[in-house]
Amino acid sequence: MHTFLDPLFIAAPEIAKICLVTNSWEKACDAIREVRGFGGRGFMAKEVIQDVCLTPLLDSCTDLDTYTPSGPGARRGLNRVFGRVFGNRLSESQALDEMLFLFSVRDKYVDDHMPKLNLHDIQFQLCERDKYLRVVNGEGRPRSRYVYNPDNQPQRLESLNN
Repeated sequence: MHTFLDPLFIAAPEIAKICLVTNSWEKACDAIREVRGFGGRGFMAKEVIQDVCLTPLLDSCTDLDTYTPSGPGARRGLNRVFGRVFGNRLSESQALDEMLFLFSVRDKYVDDHMPKLNLHDIQFQLCERDKYLRVVNGEGRPRSRYVYNPDNQPQRLESLNN
């Protein structure tokens, strides 16, 4: 038995039904958060349901621009944007309200020639900005490191093990 995938597999038909009936990724996230290993603040549920949004189950969901779960990086990013102390704990509803505010003013700060941002893009960029600033400010270590290849030549798979 796989600790997380087996319970998800068992719950999948019910989660699919919720997707089809509600057409809501918020409701789908709520359902998957009930599955062992996908609860907490909803980050793992968000990751799975984002993929489901690319399938016929949720490809026309109605709440893409009114709901997005926030992971820990996005919440730290919100603290930075709104000038709060590092480590301030945000409730899920406060984080969503603040992301909705940023979403509502996005067109003031993004040039017309750029693609339109959706609410999840706001959440994602808050997280990415937080990761960048944590490295710049020496607030921990990055999980992984990018090594620039000046020749821009793809590596052969067998050379990756050497």
